[in-house]
Amino acid sequence: MTVRVRIGPIEKDIADADPAWINEQIDAMRKESALACVQVTIRERTVHMVLVTAGCPGAGEAGHLLSSEEERLLNLWDQFHLNDETFSGEDLTAFLRQIDGSDRL
Repeated sequence: MTVRVRIGPIEKDIADADPAWINEQIDAMRKESALACVQVTIRERTVHMVLVTAGCPGAGEAGHLLSSEEERLLNLWDQFHLNDETFSGEDLTAFLRQIDGSDRL
């Protein structure tokens, strides 16, 4: 599975998106404006999706019919409060840990 994380204008592979960087970027965005924009792009054989937080332009736009794996990932996104404007860096890190399945985050 390929996972990319974009916070504001900076994008990293999940392997390079450590918790300190995630928290720094979200805090910096919130100092500039009230909302932080995070995009997580996930690509796999049956998954092709971009999940966005409420602070991103176009958040909430519908795409294609979801596969069962995409639906599972979307439910996890909701479970970790990433649709709420007040999500935290810890919420994002927990989501990434869950989908990555490793302890590197």
